[in-house]
Amino acid sequence: MSNFNNANHVANDRSKKRKLAKCKSLGISCENCRIACFYKAENLVKAQPEVDLTQSVVVDTVDAELRAKAEAAAKAKAEAEERLRAEMRAKAEAEAEEKARLEAEAKAKAEAEEKARLEAEAKAKAEAEEKARLEAEAKAKAEAEEKARLEAEAKA
Repeated sequence: MSNFNNANHVANDRSKKRKLAKCKSLGISCENCRIACFYKAENLVKAQPEVDLTQSVVVDTVDAELRAKAEAAAKAKAEAEERLRAEMRAKAEAEAEEKARLEAEAKAKAEAEEKARLEAEAKAKAEAEEKARLEAEAKAKAEAEEKARLEAEAKA
């Protein structure tokens, strides 16, 4: 930039000063400022919209890439959450099945114990009845024998 302050570059010509100011504003400096430099400056001014458009495309591309990365991250997060929900559902189902199995086993065990208890009671009752019957028969037999003995004694 210091080249623009050099006596070789700064002329009294107003047109040249304007062109130099344009070059300076575009960031162009050269050792020997010639008319080609001004054409270069003019071409840069004309090319500036293309540069802006290119920068806009680059920014849009970067934005699109960032959006794509954000969407991919959101999708991965959603998939991870869905996997976690599926695992939790499977775990809950397995726990429910295990609980149902244990309840069924406990119910079957309780029924078997109740059945065994009822059978034991029925057996005890049957044995008591049989014992009572046998005692009644023995008593009846003893009474019949006693009666027969007494009758035999009475006859004798």
